[in-house]
Amino acid sequence: MIKLIGIMAVLISTSLAGIFSSEKLKNRVTELNIINYMLEEISILIRYKALTVYQIIESLKKNPSFCSMTFLNNIENDLHVPFKSSWEKSIDGMPTALTRSDIKLLKSFGASLGTSDIEGQLSTIEVFKENFSKTEKDAIAVYEKKSRLYRSLGVLAGAFISIMLI
Repeated sequence: MIKLIGIMAVLISTSLAGIFSSEKLKNRVTELNIINYMLEEISILIRYKALTVYQIIESLKKNPSFCSMTFLNNIENDLHVPFKSSWEKSIDGMPTALTRSDIKLLKSFGASLGTSDIEGQLSTIEVFKENFSKTEKDAIAVYEKKSRLYRSLGVLAGAFISIMLI
């Protein structure tokens, strides 16, 4: 009886590990999609309202579409702290499914935000939107390719270990 419970626990835990890995890929795609939407929103706020970086962050915080971007809430609205450092510090503490290269790209976007005139900002945002769109397409391809693999491997690994225990 105890052996059967152990086998079931192994099967369930490996299956959940596969599902968790698959969900992490899906969460990355979702986060990149939200970042793309956030860049579009920032572009609109700069183009039509000419807001400062701190006003943009406040506007984004109020938008329910960005509630999963928890780093926005951690950006200090202190004029004595450079925006770039506040942006990077808030991203470092963010729980995320993004890869290191995604985070590096997001940090570099924050470093460039608020550093030029309106036209310069808009062209910089366009470059970052293209980069994030490409990254999102790549993430979708990885998700479609590997998500079923991770789930299947979890179940198969559990089955293999279970057979070995019998």
